[in-house]
Amino acid sequence: MATQLSSFFFTSEASQWSCPYFNGSKCAPPNACAHNSTLARGYCCDSFGPDSVCWALGISCAPDGSTITCGGSEEYCCYAALETCTRTPDQFNNCWLTGTNILANADVTKLNQTFSSLNSASPSATFFTFTPNAYLVTSFMSSDSASSSSIFSHTSSSVSAGLASTASSPLSPVTTTPQTSPTLSSQGSSLPGGAIAGIVIGALVTLSLLTGAFYIGRWSKKTQDLSSKRTFASPQGLSAVDLKYELPDHPNNRLELASEPRQELPEDHVGNR
Repeated sequence: MATQLSSFFFTSEASQWSCPYFNGSKCAPPNACAHNSTLARGYCCDSFGPDSVCWALGISCAPDGSTITCGGSEEYCCYAALETCTRTPDQFNNCWLTGTNILANADVTKLNQTFSSLNSASPSATFFTFTPNAYLVTSFMSSDSASSSSIFSHTSSSVSAGLASTASSPLSPVTTTPQTSPTLSSQGSSLPGGAIAGIVIGALVTLSLLTGAFYIGRWSKKTQDLSSKRTFASPQGLSAVDLKYELPDHPNNRLELASEPRQELPEDHVGNR
């Protein structure tokens, strides 16, 4: 029965989270509106789990047998061919579509991601169409390979103009152009080339700075050592040292002239000069 539904689309704040002709009844994401081409009727398909259904509001009863009567004191009807009365206690004016709800086993997280992506791209749109892949949705719970694939393809086009042309006309199908969701596509885990190049360049710069600091420290220490040695060998160093040397005070070390009077040479020696 899933083939009866077409034109899945999310509501938005602009549509007050309500499907067309739902009289204000809410169908907020991750639930989605859908169209039944057989009955030309709109539904809201819940995505709460395997027991979720697609539902619509009750209709007026017809005497030709095409409808079934529901409710107690307040009667309403549903289409006899493809619908049943609600099975929720104390619920009124609600018809359930029989058959499989294609969104019952969908990944709610990815439904929310799909809506967020579409709403970010067109925040003023009234509705956001998407096309669920029936195979991936039904096999999602049992197939490991399906979880790595994109469950939904969708567009961000607004369908409010086509759906709200007249309040009395039946809900018409919405034309969609499937495209791959940027938020659901597989993404690689490797670092980009720019990040790798930045890491390498940063490492080289750090190594160069450390090497330069090492040699500057060595040069500074060597300069200080040489300066301390030159202090004792420089002329300034020597000029500050008293180089006068005195002999010890000892009688034998004293040099005194003889105390004898001056002697003259004999005259005969003078002629020989």
